[in-house]
Amino acid sequence: MSWRWRDGLYLAVGGAIGWQLNVCSRVEGVSMMPTLSPQDRLLHVPYSLWCRAQQIRHWGTGDVSPRSPQRAGCNDPCRQNVVCKRVHRIVTSTTEVDDVHQQLFQSNDTLPYYAVAHEYDEEPDVNSISQAELDDRIAKEHYTDQRPFRRTDWDACRKDDGISGPSKGWVWVEGDNAADSFDSRSVGFVPVDCIRDVVLGRLWPDPRSL
Repeated sequence: MSWRWRDGLYLAVGGAIGWQLNVCSRVEGVSMMPTLSPQDRLLHVPYSLWCRAQQIRHWGTGDVSPRSPQRAGCNDPCRQNVVCKRVHRIVTSTTEVDDVHQQLFQSNDTLPYYAVAHEYDEEPDVNSISQAELDDRIAKEHYTDQRPFRRTDWDACRKDDGISGPSKGWVWVEGDNAADSFDSRSVGFVPVDCIRDVVLGRLWPDPRSL
């Protein structure tokens, strides 16, 4: 079978499956390049079905999964606001989640560190404070720059999906294109309940498993 006919067969099967079962998506963003490119067609299955098939309740690290809620990555024609990222880490302990978040992000409940330490109404005149105090403030501002605030854009995904109670686990997800991907590097761990599907492969072009 030539590649032309094989591509046509994959596309026909993928289109039929996607139309009937809603398991075919089109990539819209660039966050997963070079692995996935805009307009690629993907075949994926519901996470719950994947778990039953594997008789486990998690993926292996490196699996790719489209998930809700926001930012373009994989866009399902029948579902809005779905993204596609790669799973890099899986945890079940809230303590571990909190520890990682404290290491990488500032608390969203506090002002920047230097603002708490120095109660300035206006930008101070550098000549009116001691060199030691100025050095201390610069150091704290630099510390703040290195520890960004955690974005909360995805925090409502469980509520939006009608999910209550404690999460069964959390995943760290990243796009392969780090320079242009909104993911756990900005929002931290994501509740596993927000994961909808696991990508099995690309249907078109260049069909292959992922």
